Amino acid sequence: MAATKGIDVGSWDVARAVGGLAEVVSDGVNGSLARTDDELADALRRIPDYDPFVVAGTAARFSLERHRAGMAAIWATVLEARRGRTDSETAGSDPGAT
Repeated sequence: MAATKGIDVGSWDVARAVGGLAEVVSDGVNGSLARTDDELADALRRIPDYDPFVVAGTAARFSLERHRAGMAAIWATVLEARRGRTDSETAGSDPGAT
């Protein structure tokens, strides 16, 4: 979470290339990823000149609006599939049968 917040405000992130950090930090674009302690120390010593507006622009993929749109699309697909299953289940039944 801290990595996305830092990127959101235009800060260059230096992180270990573990877990979700490798999905958040794009090496050389909005931060530096390190695999070893030596690489981490080197990355901290060599933070490049960067444009904070470019870095902040990469945070758009983590926006609340994008998350909501993605979730809405998923739920629309689930509901459509459920409607299709319900329609096919009721298509062969006789509502007047007991």
